Amino acid sequence: MGLILKLRTKIKEYHEALLLQSKIAQLQTPSQRVVRAVKQMFTQDGYPVLEGHAREYLNASDLIALKSPTTDPLSNFLRKARAARTTIEPSTEGLPRIGRFDEHRVVFWVNIITIIVAIIFLIGPILALYFVQSATAKLVLITVFTAGFAASVALITNARRAEVFFGTATYAAVLVVFVSNGDLSGG
Repeated sequence: MGLILKLRTKIKEYHEALLLQSKIAQLQTPSQRVVRAVKQMFTQDGYPVLEGHAREYLNASDLIALKSPTTDPLSNFLRKARAARTTIEPSTEGLPRIGRFDEHRVVFWVNIITIIVAIIFLIGPILALYFVQSATAKLVLITVFTAGFAASVALITNARRAEVFFGTATYAAVLVVFVSNGDLSGG
């Protein structure tokens, strides 16, 4: 009976270790911007922390990010633009200085841009299609707004190709239904 209890304890420990390893494996690697900053900080001449073979251990595939920022294309673009505008002078010791900016500002501007784009692609087609009388012009407007919608979803979100396709097809269907309803004035 003692052997069975020991086996149960060991199996339970093994399962807990598997679950922990599974959670660790799901952690994301840091962005290339972060990896470059860390490598730059640890590989400068005169910096005593990492020398010799220790420098080889800073491979991006070996590192994990405990808290990764959102990685949609718009957020990445705004981070790069913000980093490019920040001028950083080297310290008096000749070591690089790392510029910092508030991640909340990036999230704020991503939200503002997303809201503006959503308003444009929701209200814009309704107004344009309401005032245009020509069937050809309406088809051109549907095509332009649908292409713009697809591009905005692909550039602003992390949507996969299938999700972009599905969202775009749905958006185009809604525009076609709006046009096919004809005169909405009730007259």
